[in-house]
Amino acid sequence: LDKYKHLLDDEEETEEEWEFRQLTEVPEDDKEVLTNMREWVDVVISDMGICPFSQSADKAGLPLGPVHYPIFRGIRPEEVYAKYWDEVNFLITSDEKDIATTLLILPQFGIANVEGFTAFTDTLSSPLEALGIEKYIQLVFFHPQWVFRDGEDRMGSSGAANFARRSPFPMINILRTPQVRLAQKSIPTGLVYTQNEETLMEVRRWGGGTFRVLCRGWCHHRRWRCWW
Repeated sequence: LDKYKHLLDDEEETEEEWEFRQLTEVPEDDKEVLTNMREWVDVVISDMGICPFSQSADKAGLPLGPVHYPIFRGIRPEEVYAKYWDEVNFLITSDEKDIATTLLILPQFGIANVEGFTAFTDTLSSPLEALGIEKYIQLVFFHPQWVFRDGEDRMGSSGAANFARRSPFPMINILRTPQVRLAQKSIPTGLVYTQNEETLMEVRRWGGGTFRVLCRGWCHHRRWRCWW
């Protein structure tokens, strides 16, 4: 049977295994990582109106200002903690005309483990008030397999609203609290959530072909898992 050994040993990859492998594959080149993320921000966050205060991958916030995209490839929590606090300090000490918001991209941190990533994010959010920096920053988290906790029972892991947070790579959005407060006065958070779910459900109804055209490069690389 040596003649057929390669056939016997080679188990066919399932569709789920293939999708997961594609979802968690990370380019070696930071430029490709940045390109995928910027295209996703342009198409989903800005063009689809997921964040009504994002004009493009370059401009967001109230008032509009530049978006900062640091990339960090650390895989250990203590490394990510250190980088995170560096970026918090950088944002707080920078003029909002120079940096409105920060998208800290973590392409190799917990990309295959959304539960671990979510647990880590809790350790960032919980101390904000105790440390007295909640008045300066707010946090929003993104992951390729993100599931909203408060909506999981209602819509499951494949619910359309989850895709508002399913970025190509794990990411921490560090926002300025005064800008968040101003945005909440303009549009209530609950309304934004509802509008996002309706928008993404409509995208689902469009079907795969149209959405792939919209998603360009990062959808071509299977960075955004199809769910229809």
